[in-house]
Amino acid sequence: MRPQIYPLGAAPAQGVEAEEQQAAPATADGEETAATAMRQPILPTQAMIDDHEVAHLPFRSWCPFCVRGRGQSQGHFKVDKGDEQIPLISVDYGFLGTRDSPANETPILLVKDRLSKSIWAHPVPNKGLQPSMHGSEVLLKAIKETGYKRLTLKSDQEPAIRALCNDVQSKFSGEIVPEASPKESHEKSNGEAEATVKQVHGLVRTLREFLMFKLGNIDIPPKQPGLAWMVEHAGTLQTLYGRGEDGLTPWHRLKGKPWRVPLPCFGEVVEFKLRTRHKLEARWRPGVFLGVRRITTEKIVGDKLGTYVVQSIRRVDEGRRWNAELFLSVSGVPWNPGGASETGEGTERELPQAISVAPELPGVAVEAPKAFVRDTVARRVYITRRNLEQHGYTAGCPACEQTRAGTRAPGLNHSEACRIRMEKALAQDATQSSRVMQADERVNDDLERRVRANIGDDEMGEESAQAPASSSAEAPGRERTRSPEAADAEMQPPSRKRAASAELDDSERADRDVVAEINSLLTSSRAEGIMEMAEQSSLNTGGFAVCEEPVDWCQEAWIDAFYDDISGRELDPDGVAKARGEELEFIDKMGVWEIIPRSEAGVTVIKGRWVDVNKGDEARPNYRCRYVAKEFKRGVKGCLVAEFFAAMPPLWCSKTLLIIAVTTKVPNSKGDLTRTHGAKGPLCVKFIDVKRAHFVSKARRRICVELPLELRKHGRDDVGLCVKTLYGTRDAAVCWEMEVTRVMVIVLLFTQGRSSPCLFFLEDRNLRVEVHGDDFEALGSAEDLAWFAKELAKIWMIVDRGTLGPPGTAGTVQEMRHLNRLISWDQQGITWEADPRHAGLIIQELGISSGAVSTPLEKEKLGADEDDENDAELAPEDVKRYQSLVMRAGYLAQDRTDLQRAVRELAKGMKDPRERHWMQLKRLGRYLVGKPRVVQRIAYQDSFTHLTVFCDSDHAGCIRTRKSTSGAVVLLGRSQVRSLCRGQAVIALSSGEAEYYCLVTAASEALGEQSILADWGIKVKIHILMDATAGKAIGSRRGLGKVKHLDTIFLWVQEHVTSGRITIGKIHTTMNFADILTKAVSGPLLLRLMGDQGFHFPEGRAKLGFDTQRLESVAPRLDLMNPDVVKYHCALDGDNRCLSRRIIVILTNCLSLRIQNAHAAHGCARASYMFKVLTILW
Repeated sequence: MRPQIYPLGAAPAQGVEAEEQQAAPATADGEETAATAMRQPILPTQAMIDDHEVAHLPFRSWCPFCVRGRGQSQGHFKVDKGDEQIPLISVDYGFLGTRDSPANETPILLVKDRLSKSIWAHPVPNKGLQPSMHGSEVLLKAIKETGYKRLTLKSDQEPAIRALCNDVQSKFSGEIVPEASPKESHEKSNGEAEATVKQVHGLVRTLREFLMFKLGNIDIPPKQPGLAWMVEHAGTLQTLYGRGEDGLTPWHRLKGKPWRVPLPCFGEVVEFKLRTRHKLEARWRPGVFLGVRRITTEKIVGDKLGTYVVQSIRRVDEGRRWNAELFLSVSGVPWNPGGASETGEGTERELPQAISVAPELPGVAVEAPKAFVRDTVARRVYITRRNLEQHGYTAGCPACEQTRAGTRAPGLNHSEACRIRMEKALAQDATQSSRVMQADERVNDDLERRVRANIGDDEMGEESAQAPASSSAEAPGRERTRSPEAADAEMQPPSRKRAASAELDDSERADRDVVAEINSLLTSSRAEGIMEMAEQSSLNTGGFAVCEEPVDWCQEAWIDAFYDDISGRELDPDGVAKARGEELEFIDKMGVWEIIPRSEAGVTVIKGRWVDVNKGDEARPNYRCRYVAKEFKRGVKGCLVAEFFAAMPPLWCSKTLLIIAVTTKVPNSKGDLTRTHGAKGPLCVKFIDVKRAHFVSKARRRICVELPLELRKHGRDDVGLCVKTLYGTRDAAVCWEMEVTRVMVIVLLFTQGRSSPCLFFLEDRNLRVEVHGDDFEALGSAEDLAWFAKELAKIWMIVDRGTLGPPGTAGTVQEMRHLNRLISWDQQGITWEADPRHAGLIIQELGISSGAVSTPLEKEKLGADEDDENDAELAPEDVKRYQSLVMRAGYLAQDRTDLQRAVRELAKGMKDPRERHWMQLKRLGRYLVGKPRVVQRIAYQDSFTHLTVFCDSDHAGCIRTRKSTSGAVVLLGRSQVRSLCRGQAVIALSSGEAEYYCLVTAASEALGEQSILADWGIKVKIHILMDATAGKAIGSRRGLGKVKHLDTIFLWVQEHVTSGRITIGKIHTTMNFADILTKAVSGPLLLRLMGDQGFHFPEGRAKLGFDTQRLESVAPRLDLMNPDVVKYHCALDGDNRCLSRRIIVILTNCLSLRIQNAHAAHGCARASYMFKVLTILW
């Protein structure tokens, strides 16, 4: 049993904790100190110095450059956020000079976001808009970087800044609410902008002093272009690294994740890579690091020829890292980065106006901070969970409480009272006593080392003889029951006792006596103090309080913060707690598990976790919390993977149902055309959602899960035995599939599909159903769909999301969201639009706002594989960004035929992306800037009898592997069902062979779609069109012919052609829809081929679908007195122009009732005002 032993000499304090400790004046018990000494600079480690010099954030007293630049305290503008409704951005002009600075100093445009605390600092050549528009451009770029669609732009009433704000307001696509501070109270009303000027000023001074020191104490001219870049970089550093009171940086608040890209120091020499004109030109050259672009992480580097924006840089060795001549020769400014030409021509080798930066504390001597080597601390005995379960948990110990709850956080230590009790209990345990003795040995050795370091070897021999006597004299009245020698011998492990019994010389024995005396004093005094505190806190128990009684876990403290598992944004704790409570009530109601003792589990208990998601937005949150078992990473012994497989219908099944809905005559199971519009009315599509689908099916095997913290009324002694399936278990999906099959086939007498078990057909009612997870999509007449929903409601708890039908059909809606697609029905047919938010996220992540191109892919030239510049590796942080963006583009390409060829090229670099892949991704982003939305028109048609498939290939299209690409487009009538772009697995020896491989791919996809239609009682034939005569000939004949090297497994197409199930035709290459899937076609040809398939590219924002049933439920609670509230809550279209007629009808009915009530209660005045609101809506 040994408590923590502290050294005699106090080691120097370190880091942030030491500065906070020195900030508080030392006080005795109940007494105030007469005087408080000023804080002294803390000695940092070398690693702390290297990290701090990158940004000089936060302020450190041991950094002389921080002291010179920001030595004086600065005031802080307190903002009351209680009444804040929309984000506020403050903008102002500032100057960094002093009173003695020249009057024509370069102005600095300062921008600050109140919500995230992000800062943008941009030197501009002039105020206002003339002669340069640079100020307007950087302000608009900063606003777009925040991602806000509606914001308040605050400024003073200076004409130049007002003109700037008005210009930005006219160019911004969202809504800007201007706000101007009064002239007489500028300092107070726009204080955030003024504080931003001071904040940037201080950091610029710090960076300048540091740079001058590193460059050999040179003087930087006030018109040096590097100063302009330094100002911009200072604002960037404040955003990336300046932490607030919540511990988060502005970048973390703005983007939901911290900045993780490592950066060099400003002004240091780096090697950067440029695109070269010829192969013999050097690809890497030295330059000066001047900043970084936040969105794209591209670095800004300068030299005598100008400034460059590059992706890849390398640090050089320390001897070449700082070059004053190279820094002073940098040309190019933020509004003209090109700088001077090689011949010396150009006007941007210096700023047109000076930037005066003077230190506030010029008298502080500048010396490089000295590093402090951190001392080590001996490790004490480690307390395991098994030790706590054996000897009991200590009341009041935070580590014991969290360990028992299963939420132990790293770095949380046991209290000293707990450690003393556990060390005493472990020392009495024969199996654990050796661990305690080893820990004591480590502590004693560490103390001996510290004593020698503080006293010195020479002084120890002189003081050792007097140590016992002086110790006894200093503590009169202390009862000593053992000598220092005996105490030391008792606490030594057996090995040390044997060594102590050997003969020792006088100096070694004296050293051991000093150590023993110090050890005894510290042990007794420390233990007595802790024992006294423990006894005072446990008077009723007569000793240490041990948690043997059950704890009421419902009263424990919750986690402080909750985050969205999809977006990463912070969630409201109250909302999460409410949603979790509702989920637990539903689990209890459905009887998902049975709570049993852990000893009766019989199987390995699976851990669980909460998945918290906000299905709504920040204004209208809709929290969904699910308790999920974490079995997906665990192997299940004795079971095959096939037992856990659950089918999912392909995406184009939903589109197939919509095509059938707008077709007048479709073939039946015999191939005869029959009318779809019968006596029961036109076909409609109903969408049904089953609530908590996994809780419906019964568990097939014994599964035990850990209970959530909210249900641990008996600690960790109980677990949940799953009676129903739970989210996260490996067989949850297949159990739900079996439940769906049971209900649809046995109860409702549907016929299950052979191509996919998720397709069902009821011939008597002509009902076709597709089940996508827990979402049901059914096609039939309104009468039969109502019957189907009624039958499902008898078995499960469902949500009828509505019936999509033709305009004018009673009881139907014309807009519906399904699988994140917007489906609309109008007079011309049905439109299908993918979620355009993915395109916007790709554009935003790439930092592209202009430069739209007409095609998503540029043809790669022969010889490009030999270009080392394009084959350079990406930085590790860019690799993750590339993979994430390509996956998002791939999801978007499911509905966009124009992107599939480009996404295939990008997918080649998923494993090892290179510079060429990054350039291709940027090309795709620029294409999305011009065409962010694509809408497919599924027009009305009379009938269809065939599946028409267009196929094409490029021979040896990949210049690196020489493999070909197959492309196919499947049409049902005149509407496209799906398209695909796929690489061929083998190298084709001729173009005819490549076309035949493409024919095989197209035929297999067409046969799959034919089987889906057959499952729904529709029989069609397949007609394949291709523009290659050689490929058509190979597919139409029998046998190999001249292509004897082909594998015979590819000849199955010939059998289908011979039987008549597939026919092959010829089409001109200009009419082949699959051409855009295999080649980098021109912009006009791309538009024409997409238009022929029913696609068009609308402008403006996407129109959001709206659930009118939800509106009917919330309309009585809306503040309809305020038209802005009505427009905000009632799902306006993207251009904020009008409301749908259905929404207006709902609001009219609600308003009419309120008008009558208002007239009766408040008279005509208020009722007339409500009539005005009604007029606005109409």
